[in-house]
Amino acid sequence: MTVKSRSLSAGFVLVVLVAVPSPWWPVVGTVGAGAWLSRWWRRRREVARRAQVDVEILARSLMIAFAGGLSLPVALEEARSLLGDAVGGEVESLMRAARRSGFGPVLASRGGPHTSELFLRLAAAQASGAPLARGVEAFLERRRIEDRARMLTRARTLPTRLIVPVALLILPGLVLLMLGPLFVNRLGGLVGPLVGG
Repeated sequence: MTVKSRSLSAGFVLVVLVAVPSPWWPVVGTVGAGAWLSRWWRRRREVARRAQVDVEILARSLMIAFAGGLSLPVALEEARSLLGDAVGGEVESLMRAARRSGFGPVLASRGGPHTSELFLRLAAAQASGAPLARGVEAFLERRRIEDRARMLTRARTLPTRLIVPVALLILPGLVLLMLGPLFVNRLGGLVGPLVGG
């Protein structure tokens, strides 16, 4: 949020407080706090979603780099430019630590909340002598399975979540569509003799 938008928000709050009578201040404050909390929660979810996408981008970039014959440090350096702040910061932290003591011990011990699983798989592949691309493949496969399970869970709960919208939005229109002509006909029959028609 920029300084200008913060000052506009503060000005709006002051105008509302002056314009609204004092008995309504708790209501206005509750609505304002609810709006701020909703915005904060949405922003937090967006940051978490962006970090998940960035980890996927990092893993796929590493796969491409390994297929091209690049080493792990070069692959991480190349992938860093594609990442956002959260995941990019974790990669930079790993790179700084690896410059001091090498990638072997650092891969298993470094990584933040987003990249630790990927780095652990890379460390296991490097320690066993397996190709690093296999570790990244295993990570991507596990992510794919988790995403599919999450989507299936959401799909299974869809009918339950649609009960309220169907009951509140579709059903009244359907009842009006079915019974509306009947009421108009009856109303015309009742009002017709009074109007003289």
